[in-house]
Amino acid sequence: MNLRVFQPEEIKQYEREDIMSLSITKNTPEERIAELGKECTGCGHCCKIDSGILFDEDVTRIANFICMPRDDFIKMYLDEHERFHTKCWKLKQIREDNKPYGRCILLGDDNKCTVHEAKPRYCRMLSTVSRHGQQLAVWFALNHFVNPNDPESIREWATYLKTHPTIPGGHLDELVPDSKRLKRILSYEELQ
Repeated sequence: MNLRVFQPEEIKQYEREDIMSLSITKNTPEERIAELGKECTGCGHCCKIDSGILFDEDVTRIANFICMPRDDFIKMYLDEHERFHTKCWKLKQIREDNKPYGRCILLGDDNKCTVHEAKPRYCRMLSTVSRHGQQLAVWFALNHFVNPNDPESIREWATYLKTHPTIPGGHLDELVPDSKRLKRILSYEELQ
């Protein structure tokens, strides 16, 4: 991988945020990612066309926030979901006119999140209006969905990479450095 080192005089021609966005890697600390994700404008755009992903800790936190038993919250608000062979939850969507997308069930009539103070990590860290949106989404997938120890997860990620860019640390040979093992995974010789 060839990385370009910018000279101090070159940096002046770029905005500080743009230079920082170039440094998003799989190993970028979550605190830094959360800082970049704060570009959310609160416009509700993300929530009008999709809904958030939840992990168990998100489910418990939000159920407690709205004073609802966890199991009831799951039944009323969540659908089982899977990304890159990792099980999680997805907030239900309210779809209209047979559209394949819809607004998040927790989006209020004022286009504000009704659980903003307890919203899922996914929603806190990602924003479709952020100039870093694509890189943040890839970082999130690599750190929360893609499992280098799960061959099916790696195969699904390989399929994704055929049509999507990645960030440093997200290439197949970086996730599975053993080239012989990677070959076995991709040829379905290694199933589990």
